[in-house]
Amino acid sequence: MTNVANPHLVGLSKQMILLGIILTTCSLYFQSVSITGGVVAGVILAVANFWLIQRSVGGLLAGQRSKLTGIYVVKIVALLAILFLLIKVLGLHPLGILAGLSVLIVVSVTGGAVMVTDSTDEDP
Repeated sequence: MTNVANPHLVGLSKQMILLGIILTTCSLYFQSVSITGGVVAGVILAVANFWLIQRSVGGLLAGQRSKLTGIYVVKIVALLAILFLLIKVLGLHPLGILAGLSVLIVVSVTGGAVMVTDSTDEDP
């Protein structure tokens, strides 16, 4: 694997963090630690998941398929365990966590559309 960062992926990460800050600020309207904490936790999980997805895809392209299958299963189990802890143990609001996790989807869809538009603009 190379350590050269793809500028589009770096941009997506920055957009996720910025959107996370905006969502966290908006969640303060509800004046609930449970909701705001859920949004913050969801954003952190989304950014961490995006980073792990980048590493997994890079490993797949490098031919490390069997090793990454086990890591992927561990990642999913860990994600479910973290969600359980956040909701049941810490008492964070599930909709707050969902709002934070949605950052990954929103930024991926809009960032993907921008990448497609950029690639079609470069065609002769």
